[in-house]
Amino acid sequence: MNKAQRYVHTIAARNNYIIASRRFGKSEGIIMPRLLQNVQSMPRSSGGLIGSTYKQVLTRTLPATLFALERLGYREGIHYFVGRKAPKTSGFADPFIMPRSWDYFIHWYNGSVNPIISQDIPYSSNSLTMDYLIGDEAKTLNRDKLINETLPAVSGLPQFKNNPWHTGVMFVTDMPTNKRGLWILKEEQNMDKELLTVLVGMMHKYFRMKLANTGYDTKPILALRNQIDLFRKELTLYQVFNILDNLEIVGERYVADMHRNLTPFVFRTGLLSQQIKTTEGAFYGALDEKKHYYDAVNISKLNKFRSDYGDIDWKVATNHSFSCEDDTDINHSLPLVIASDTNININWLVVGQADYQENRLNTLKSFFVKSPAMLPEVVKKFTEYYSSLPNKSVIFYYDHTFLQGRSGNSTETFYQTISNELTKVGWIVTEQYIGQAPKHDDKHKDIDDALKGRRGLLPMFNHSNNEDLLTGMENTGTRISPNGWGKDKSGEKTEDSSEDPVEHRTDGGDAWDTLFIGCNNFRVSSVHSHLSLSNMFQ
Repeated sequence: MNKAQRYVHTIAARNNYIIASRRFGKSEGIIMPRLLQNVQSMPRSSGGLIGSTYKQVLTRTLPATLFALERLGYREGIHYFVGRKAPKTSGFADPFIMPRSWDYFIHWYNGSVNPIISQDIPYSSNSLTMDYLIGDEAKTLNRDKLINETLPAVSGLPQFKNNPWHTGVMFVTDMPTNKRGLWILKEEQNMDKELLTVLVGMMHKYFRMKLANTGYDTKPILALRNQIDLFRKELTLYQVFNILDNLEIVGERYVADMHRNLTPFVFRTGLLSQQIKTTEGAFYGALDEKKHYYDAVNISKLNKFRSDYGDIDWKVATNHSFSCEDDTDINHSLPLVIASDTNININWLVVGQADYQENRLNTLKSFFVKSPAMLPEVVKKFTEYYSSLPNKSVIFYYDHTFLQGRSGNSTETFYQTISNELTKVGWIVTEQYIGQAPKHDDKHKDIDDALKGRRGLLPMFNHSNNEDLLTGMENTGTRISPNGWGKDKSGEKTEDSSEDPVEHRTDGGDAWDTLFIGCNNFRVSSVHSHLSLSNMFQ
C-alpha cells in the first residue's frame, strides 16, 4: 500500500468518504481491504456493495471486485461464491439473515454475505438488513435514492454492536465533475477534526506501547485498543488524495506525460483531485438528473444468466452483450430517430424517439467507436443492438457537415454512408436534412428552453444507456472564440487516454444536438416521407 492507503486503514474510521485520483489504487488499496476487514471481523454479517446502474455493476463494479479479490489470493469457489449459496460440501456457515434469493449475493466462507445493489432496480435494497455499505464510483450514485432506499437498511444486527465498523459506510470516487456527484464533497462537514486529531495521538501512543512491551503486561495495551475502537466508531473520515500520493507506483514521468497530454481541466480534476466548478456557464447548464434522467432496465432478462443450479452465473452475465431486449422504454408504435457526429478520433450515433403527443424526446441509447473504426462500425453497433426490433424504420437527421465525405477516392458522403449501411441490413431509412447547423448561441437558447420546459420537446435520457454521452454533456463548457460564443471544443483534438477518454468530450453532445434540432424543427410525417411539416421553434 502507498502511504495514503495505509493512513485510511490505520485510522479505520466507521464512516469513510474518500476522493482519490485516477491511478491511485482505489479498488485494491481502499475498497478491498475494507471489505475483507468487515467480512472477517463480522462473521455471518451482511454488507452491501452498491452501484448506480445494473450495467455498471455487471461491467465495472463486479469485475473490479472479483479481480481485486483474486489478486489478494481469494478464489471464487473456494473462499466465496457469487450469485449462489455455497454448496453444503464447502462447509460454509450461513448468515444470520438468510437471503430469500441468492441471485445478487456473494457468500463467504465464514457465513458473511454481500448483497449487490443496483440503484436502477427499484427498491433493490428494500427488505435488506445490512451491517455496512460500500460504494465504488460514488460520484455516479443518486443521492436521493441512497438516502431514501439504501441507507435506512444499514441498521445492522445487535450481534456486532461492539464492532467499530458496524453500520458504517465507505464511499470512494475520483473528483466529481458533474452535479450528481457533488453530494460527497459536502461530507467533509461531518468529519470531527478534533476527534481525528485525538485518535491519531492515541494511535501513536498505542504503537509506542506495543513496541516497548516485553509481553508480560498486555492489559494497558488492550485497554487503549478498546478506547481507540470507541473513537473509531464515532468518526467520519473525509480525505482527498491525488496522483502524487501514489507517485512511487506511477512514477514522475507518468505525471509529466499526463500534464503535457491532458487538458488542464482533466489533469486538475482527474489527477490532482482539485474541485473545479463547471455548472456555471455550462452549455447544458439546465440539464438536471432529477428532471431529465430515467432508468428502463428489463430485469427479467437476468433469467437468461441462470445456471443449472438456478443461480445467476455472474461470469456469463458480466460478458453479456446488451441489446434492445434489455430496455423497457421503446415505444414500438413510433420509429426510431438517429443523428450522428463524425471525427477522426471518434464517431457517434445517438438514438431517440420523439413522442409529440407527450411532448417528450426520449434519448434511448448512444453508440460510439474510436479510431480506426469509423461510421460503418458505429452503424453496425446500432443494427446489432436493435436487431430484434420488429419495426426497423428509422428517421435519420443530418446537417451540412454530413454532405461531405472522408475519402478522396469515393463520392459517398457521410450521410450516404450511414443510410447505405442501414439499408444493407434491411432498415427503412427516411433521410431528413436539417440544413446549416445553427450558431452555438441560438442552439443553446433552444436547448436551454426545452430543458426548462418552456417550449419544444422535453429532453429525457435513459441514464444507463447514455452514461458517456451524459458525462460529456454535463462537462461541456463555453468560451468566447473568434467565431463567437459557443461550446468549448478545445479538448476534441487531444489524444485519447484512460485519464481523458475521448468519449467524454463534446462530440457526443454534437450528435445529440442534431437529433434535438431535427425532432423539434423538422418533424417528419411518416417514415416514408421527407416532408418537413412543422417547426416548433419558429
